[in-house]
Amino acid sequence: MPRQLPEVEKAQIVSRIEEGWSIRAVAQLYNRNKKTILKIKQRWEQEDSLKRKIGSGRPKLTNPEQDATFLGYLRNNPFATVRDAVIDTAFPASQPTASRRVMKSELKCHPAAKKMFLNEERRQSRIIFALKYIYRNPQFWNRVIFTDQKTFQSTYNGQIRVYRPNNTRFEERYTNPLNSRPGCFSVNVWGWISVHGPGVCWRIEGRFNAGNYINILENILLPSAEQIYPNNTR
Repeated sequence: MPRQLPEVEKAQIVSRIEEGWSIRAVAQLYNRNKKTILKIKQRWEQEDSLKRKIGSGRPKLTNPEQDATFLGYLRNNPFATVRDAVIDTAFPASQPTASRRVMKSELKCHPAAKKMFLNEERRQSRIIFALKYIYRNPQFWNRVIFTDQKTFQSTYNGQIRVYRPNNTRFEERYTNPLNSRPGCFSVNVWGWISVHGPGVCWRIEGRFNAGNYINILENILLPSAEQIYPNNTR
């Protein structure tokens, strides 16, 4: 919506007109529409006032109830788009108008966080682990195997955005639900690696519970590690 003209500028416009300037010349000088200059002239001549009447602007296209329904939809569905909210709530105005309603609310559009940063406890535990093994010799590391489990998830290309209040980035309901959208899936894998190179990458069927983990260690890790460490796996 165009900003209202300052009272000082309106007074200058009236002064120019009274000096004999044409509407067109004044409009060019102040970079305003000729209709705007004409309205100021008419208001001054008819009402002897430069002030805009209260409520004389264009009426809002929506009422408070419609705005509340629209914004409530985004609060309850933070990963929805403005277009989704407009359609699903039958919002009676355009998408740009809907976006302005969001901008005036506490909701802000941000890239969705994928995971929490390390907290202080986890950071300290990693430092302690590193300091404990920092002076180990190469012979020690030649016999070390690192294992890990990873979940690969499909999602749409591009950045996922979320509507949320400020300072709520890592609240669970606002973090990236990578596999929660229709058509997405996830694959759990387990693997190991050592100084000699990568070992086995194994797809985990079902849940990665204690029984599944023991089965992997006994039937996947040990047989594959014996090929590199034939005399040192037990």
